[in-house]
Amino acid sequence: MAGNKLFRTGTIFERMTGLLKAGAIKENDKPIWYDVYKTFPPKHEPAFARPPVDKEIKPIFYPEDTIRGKFLKTYGSVSTHNMLKPGKKSLIQIFVEKYQSLERSGKYSSEDELFNATENALASEGLTIVKRAEASPPKSILPGEGKE
Repeated sequence: MAGNKLFRTGTIFERMTGLLKAGAIKENDKPIWYDVYKTFPPKHEPAFARPPVDKEIKPIFYPEDTIRGKFLKTYGSVSTHNMLKPGKKSLIQIFVEKYQSLERSGKYSSEDELFNATENALASEGLTIVKRAEASPPKSILPGEGKE
């Protein structure tokens, strides 16, 4: 019978070793990682009791993230991306690239002005994007309600 895990915490490697020794898992059915872990054990054994490493996490934030965020807030998710055609750019990628090219031109002083200029530039190229409709309050479906 299996023991209580509450008082004995073991690594997944120790538990797998126990299952192999007990015959609960056959040698042919052991996971691929088991032999690799056995041959190249980690320097520091993974444990829950070990304090976390005090390491600064670098923010992963790119300039185009703000453009994408504003685009999604304004237009919503307007299209899907076909992963089977990796060469085809998504609508949001086309918008970001046009925004960045207009930004490099240096003609625009504010982000809003640049955003509107990007919309107009894409519209002049024949690519129109419909803005997302504002959410209206839900209408009641009960008879007699909602009429004033």
